[in-house]
Amino acid sequence: MAKRTAFKDLAREKLTDLRRKRNISKNALAKKAGINPSMLTLIEGGLDPTLDLRMRLAIAIASANDESPTILAQEFFRATPHRNVPSDWEKKFSKLQLRLFQTEITEVRCGLPLFFDTAPFLVAERRGYYREIKLDVRFDYVKWPLALAYLPTAAPDNNLQFTIYNRASIGEEMRRDQRLDAVFCWPLSIYEPSGFAFLIRRPTGGYTSASPWETRVREFLAKHEDGPKIVVAGTDMKSGALQMLRKACPELDAASVEDWFVVLDQFDALEVFLAGLGDAFVGGVPQRMKAAKRRDENVVLATGEDIGLSKQFNGIVCPREAAAREAARGAIAQVLWGWYRAVKHVDRHYSEEAKFITDSMNVYAGRFKYDPREFVDFWEKTSDFAFAKTPADMLRRIEETPDYVHRVYDSTNDFAAILKRLDPFIPE
Repeated sequence: MAKRTAFKDLAREKLTDLRRKRNISKNALAKKAGINPSMLTLIEGGLDPTLDLRMRLAIAIASANDESPTILAQEFFRATPHRNVPSDWEKKFSKLQLRLFQTEITEVRCGLPLFFDTAPFLVAERRGYYREIKLDVRFDYVKWPLALAYLPTAAPDNNLQFTIYNRASIGEEMRRDQRLDAVFCWPLSIYEPSGFAFLIRRPTGGYTSASPWETRVREFLAKHEDGPKIVVAGTDMKSGALQMLRKACPELDAASVEDWFVVLDQFDALEVFLAGLGDAFVGGVPQRMKAAKRRDENVVLATGEDIGLSKQFNGIVCPREAAAREAARGAIAQVLWGWYRAVKHVDRHYSEEAKFITDSMNVYAGRFKYDPREFVDFWEKTSDFAFAKTPADMLRRIEETPDYVHRVYDSTNDFAAILKRLDPFIPE
């Protein structure tokens, strides 16, 4: 029977080989393993490491050397002195790998605008996904138009704050507020052009739905000589409405048009419009579904497909300074692991999760509450939006979108590298 390799000899061989090939320092390797550098010296000197230490060392060496961490861990387990390996070691090993995406940031705060399509974060929190990897993640409700104001100007090294926002609207917000320096990190949901709809109150004299949309827009404006009041749920909805107005009526004075808009959050905008205030409404898909139910009162004037609106990506936004830190990118990857896991869970159990989600939204919804059936309809029937199920799936969708042009406020490419490592950890 072949003699087993001593762990100290195997570890010393792997560490020496790694330093020679990759020129990686002991401190850098210890950081990858989430241990003190002195521990590596002790291991090389003959320390009998615990099972946890063997797994950590396997992960650190494998990630630095492009090896399989699982195969290396098994090799470490077989080395003497032999360790009794628990039957569920692979599950524990997987969670440890996730924890070692980064170890510096211990507290993560998300400014969360509540929509049906951001609700998987609440499910991830409630089901304890982040506790499994010992990451303290909390969600604070923010109003959609004010989401970027949640971002800190500075934060301690062990803390990360991010929010959710519309990718195409970040540049406009930064032009408006010169102090804001944010980047779009990663998309969560994709809205098709059909997800945008400009609703108006049904005209008393009938509605010429057969006429071209440009004609309908001009007829609508003609009924409001002093300018209509357009209630919009956020800057992104306002941008779509402006695009519609400019295409239909290029002669419009830009400054005057600005005065037509009332920008509110998703809950307040819907409540104001359904209460009879304002002449038109543009909101997210759940709000539009609720408003469109009143067909005797409201009608769609134009859609995103009519006006040639591009696909819209909503996702994670954080301060530029934070996005440049390796630890912050790792923490966002850990948060996204919980997100993708929750999306798959909701896909299988959306009927059961509907009440929890709508109850969470109704805390902020004002008079017009959401019903669990509305969430089920949204998740089951709408073709206006899509979730990617993994980072690789999202990358594919980005590549299939010709107008997803990388901008100065976009860090998608920077996050793609670390997120490609995430796919194997997302349950089927």
